[in-house]
Amino acid sequence: MKRMSDKGGYSVVMVPIVLSIVLSLVALVFDFSRVFVLKHQLQTAADAAALAGASMVKVEFAKDIQDNFDFNNTTITLVSDKAVREADACFQRNIAELNLDKVLTLPLEKNAIVKDDYTFEYRIKAQIPVTMAAIFLGHGGIQSITVIAEAQTSDR
Repeated sequence: MKRMSDKGGYSVVMVPIVLSIVLSLVALVFDFSRVFVLKHQLQTAADAAALAGASMVKVEFAKDIQDNFDFNNTTITLVSDKAVREADACFQRNIAELNLDKVLTLPLEKNAIVKDDYTFEYRIKAQIPVTMAAIFLGHGGIQSITVIAEAQTSDR
């Protein structure tokens, strides 16, 4: 009876169990915070790319009856191929500067489109390798993220 009420050695069993749970949770926090930071860095690069693409505009001036330019009447349109090239170049520069190409699989999918005469959209899907989250959540050690950036040339 005395042996059953003796609690000696209880901490020898509980400390490793509790310690492993706490360390696993800390590792999960680091994994998810890393994904969060990388997603925001990728969003910043996509935003810059969208702005660079939207900056590729063509301004056309209307002409009056005498074939003179009317500088009060203008039409602003995005030049599609220049916008995509400039956005891609800006995105690649930012990714290289941030060294994101070493930690992300880029791009899994990429869309750079001129939506209308004013709006340029840049969409990137990438993958981030995660270690601890894969063990607990079972999604193969890869976290997919998608960022969308949109920029407009002017007010309509």
